[in-house]
Amino acid sequence: MKKLVVLLLLIAGCYTQVTAQEKEKFRFDIRLGYAAGNEYGDGVMFNLEPKWSIDEKINVGFRIGGAALAELTNPSNGIDAFETDIVTVYGSYLGTIDYYFYHKDGSPFAVFGGAGIGYVSSANVIADFDEYDDANNIETDNGLGGMLRVGFDYFKFRLAAEYNFAPEGQLRDLNNNEFGTVKNGYFGISLGFYFGGGKWKNVTVQE
Repeated sequence: MKKLVVLLLLIAGCYTQVTAQEKEKFRFDIRLGYAAGNEYGDGVMFNLEPKWSIDEKINVGFRIGGAALAELTNPSNGIDAFETDIVTVYGSYLGTIDYYFYHKDGSPFAVFGGAGIGYVSSANVIADFDEYDDANNIETDNGLGGMLRVGFDYFKFRLAAEYNFAPEGQLRDLNNNEFGTVKNGYFGISLGFYFGGGKWKNVTVQE
């Protein structure tokens, strides 16, 4: 991922005539994609993100995100000798910022890098419904988390690769019995679109 960020920065630096977003414009992003966890499984992710363009290069926003991942595994610690589903669910509320590296005079294609920080909640659950007591609520692991991303906008569409950081959590069964720690966090690739944001315009950047 670090190599990808460096490559995109180098590409963006080759141009002095660029396109830029209009400042002081509101936009709303909707994205859906693939997620792969640090330890358990893969699945889907989604992001909803209202944003504000504070100038031609920078957006700030508030991202509401989530992901659901699942994996079949052979658990230890005497839970069961057979394959069992492990389900991981994430929810996050992050303040975000994107910095644009505009590409090519007159083009609607714009490369960006971004980051976010805020509240993250996760649950890693062994989904053995034969042992489930419906009187229990599944516990979650909560705390400070963050996100790094890189990608591009093309007209009103956005493609992004991101890594989401989350606090270490516990692997639990449906009755909240704990079976060890889990390194939380997930990588995601998402595709989506946005409403608003104004129009792209041409600007000249000093090298």
